[in-house]
Amino acid sequence: MQEIKWSIFVLALCAAPVLNAQVDERKIPQEEELRMKKEMLDEQQRMVIIQREHADRERDLARRQREHIFFDNEDDSYFLADDGNVFSFMGHQHSSQLILRNTFRGGSDETKGEFEIDAEAHVFKCMIHGRVRSGHISIRVYYPDGKLFKELGISPSAQVTFNQSNTIDEESRARYKGAWNYEVEADKAEGSYTLQLSTH
Repeated sequence: MQEIKWSIFVLALCAAPVLNAQVDERKIPQEEELRMKKEMLDEQQRMVIIQREHADRERDLARRQREHIFFDNEDDSYFLADDGNVFSFMGHQHSSQLILRNTFRGGSDETKGEFEIDAEAHVFKCMIHGRVRSGHISIRVYYPDGKLFKELGISPSAQVTFNQSNTIDEESRARYKGAWNYEVEADKAEGSYTLQLSTH
């Protein structure tokens, strides 16, 4: 009887590693399957993000194409620059007008240019309008001699609107005549602005 008990004990000891190995073999495929499922989910999420980014770029491109206007005759012309700024030039004999506008979505940018005032102009008008939800937009307009005419900063604290109309008489003509310069700087701005310069 003692020998039978001893034999059963020996058999149990020998069978234990085999049973453990079978449990481990079942466990390995389950862990591998879970790992593969996680990798597939991660890949699907990555593809969704890529598709969303692509769709956002397509929508932005379509919006720019819808807003793109080009019209040219003896009096007026409009065009959309590569950086998204929309320019409008209008001229009727001694009248001229420049409209510059852009919308930012959290980006930074810098735009510079000139606006010519001829000797026949009698009135100069400057209008600046803008609003941002975050970031900052700075707009500066300079006289032909390089001195600062107007500087405005647009921040989330308030919507900004500035209008100024100056009469150009004989005494001030030398100061106004020539190429005015403007600068627009956006720093991580989410918002829009309009700069309008005109004479008549």
